[in-house]
Amino acid sequence: MLEFSQASSLDATELDMLDREIFGNKNYSNYREILRSDVASVFVAKYGESIAGYIYLSCAGDEGEIYHIGVREKFRRRNIAIKLIQFSFEKLKTKGIKKIFLEVKSENIAAIRLYEKVGFMQYNLRRNYYGNGIDAKCYVMEVVR
Repeated sequence: MLEFSQASSLDATELDMLDREIFGNKNYSNYREILRSDVASVFVAKYGESIAGYIYLSCAGDEGEIYHIGVREKFRRRNIAIKLIQFSFEKLKTKGIKKIFLEVKSENIAAIRLYEKVGFMQYNLRRNYYGNGIDAKCYVMEVVR
């Protein structure tokens, strides 16, 4: 059974490993430090004791930004990313978050489809944001109360 919750310090090591597995060492995040932050929010989808997916956001004032969202390969195509977004947004609404932002590589079609499916709207394009001619599509979504 899949269960959603806020990540705890006990999840840090597995989150670090999953982050490297999905994004490689170039985008490595230190979840032990992230989970101590006052502005970070990390939510997980667990299948038993194992993390199937996660979403890492930063929040300040009434705005948030998605930094990473990832689902372990063997759990993909089960709408876990959509459910993680919905779960985290419900939790963030109670903290007064009204808008969520993100940037995504313009070539990452699967992620773009996901974000647009859940209601994100593109508001900008940042040329060569990732280097090597790779642009960033900038998205925003109003978190409805």
